[in-house]
Amino acid sequence: MAYCKYHPLVAATYTCPHCSLNNCDQCSGERDRHGNTLCHFCAQPLESLGTSGSAEPFWRRLQEAFRYPLNRNALPVIIGISAFTTFLWATPLLGIITFIIYLALIGAMLKYCFRCLEHTAEGEMSAPDIGDAYQSGLGLLLKLFLMFIITTFAIGAVGAYVGTAIAGLLGILTLVMLPAVIIRFAQSDEIFDSLNPIAALQLILAIGLPYGLLIVFMMIMMGSVGVIQQLIGDHFSIISHVLQAIASNYYLVVVFHLMGYMLFQYQEKIGYSARADNITTTRSDEDIHAAKIDVNVKEGNYNTAVKLFEDALKKFPNTPLFYQQFFDFSCNTKNKPLIRESTNHYLNWLYKNREYEKIVAAFATATRQCPDFIPDNPGARLHLAKNCATKGIPATTVKLVNGMHKSFPNFEGLAEAYNLLANALDELNKHPQAAKCRLMVEQLKKRTPKAPTQKPAANPFAAKDIPPLAAGKAENSDQVLAQPTSVETGDQPKDLPPIEFK
Repeated sequence: MAYCKYHPLVAATYTCPHCSLNNCDQCSGERDRHGNTLCHFCAQPLESLGTSGSAEPFWRRLQEAFRYPLNRNALPVIIGISAFTTFLWATPLLGIITFIIYLALIGAMLKYCFRCLEHTAEGEMSAPDIGDAYQSGLGLLLKLFLMFIITTFAIGAVGAYVGTAIAGLLGILTLVMLPAVIIRFAQSDEIFDSLNPIAALQLILAIGLPYGLLIVFMMIMMGSVGVIQQLIGDHFSIISHVLQAIASNYYLVVVFHLMGYMLFQYQEKIGYSARADNITTTRSDEDIHAAKIDVNVKEGNYNTAVKLFEDALKKFPNTPLFYQQFFDFSCNTKNKPLIRESTNHYLNWLYKNREYEKIVAAFATATRQCPDFIPDNPGARLHLAKNCATKGIPATTVKLVNGMHKSFPNFEGLAEAYNLLANALDELNKHPQAAKCRLMVEQLKKRTPKAPTQKPAANPFAAKDIPPLAAGKAENSDQVLAQPTSVETGDQPKDLPPIEFK
């Protein structure tokens, strides 16, 4: 059994002849206009391996097999057909009409059983819809009857012209090959192709020992039907016959389901390809793009992966998976420029979606790799500054707030941010600088938004009007702290002398 290269514990469902790669459904690429699944690397169509590798042996599914008919699709068919056939058999008042209806119901039951086999062989482990029991039931019954006549005639001819012993042996072989014949008939719907003993023998050899276990299991169920008949008895003839018919039809559905599962399990050996119902065949563009990133990362194509991450953020701006994965990838590679880029993308998305706790965690992770990292989102910086102030980390608070009036002159939280800066400077024993920050806070609070006009008013606190700040070292901190400025009352703030930290 082939396994996926990128998920070694998962059975492969596709293979690329050009790249010699085995993929599972999760790692496969996009589809072309012809419906072919393409390889991520060479863009050539992949060859399907089916899903036989993901199927567990049928004897481990016996519990699920017995529960298979107990649902709203199969159970009404079993009970309804059992009750009607028993009633028609007990009241033969209408002659030929009753017999035709009886045969139609028997054909409907067999048709539903074959549909269960086909449904399971396609990898769908739920019972088919009840409507499948009422399509071409009489035609199916006629074909099965012809197969029985042909088989009986062949055995009789062998007994007449060859010998009864050989005919008896042929009859036993026919019973042994009966499940194989049914499986082939469900596949081809052809009478003579299904009765081909060589083809049936090839199917038996391909399955091997589990086929014998299926025969034993069928014999046990046939015997259990007789035991049920003995337990029920004939005290209430109609009710007894209905219950016996329900038990027989119930076991019939279970057997056909097991035969379909065997076809699904050994599809690779038989030359059959199916898809499992637990695998999503229709995938979104986001899933395909994520798979392409994943296989390139696992192949070590990091430059390609970075390009794919950047494309993903442009194509799928509302998909959180790519922000998180790009951030994790950049931190694992320890590429500082990439960490700054991905962290800014991630923090912007987190702040936009109000995931404030993750902002703190992401910033802590990024600064372990890049101690000088500062987010480019003013809201995220303010949130982080408040978090640092709460936790008693004044140096980082100063680092986050410093210079915000230049970078984001129209940010509504400037007053709150510089109030945090003043408090942080107090904790660092920089009281003169803190006092000047508070003067700036008061002036920022007086700046109220005006009603919009045709020509916007000039911003008195534009970055060009505020001179660069001198830098010094805070006590017990290796962070470089640029100095805040204060403003005087009046229409225009005047420049302040630089504040030095000694």
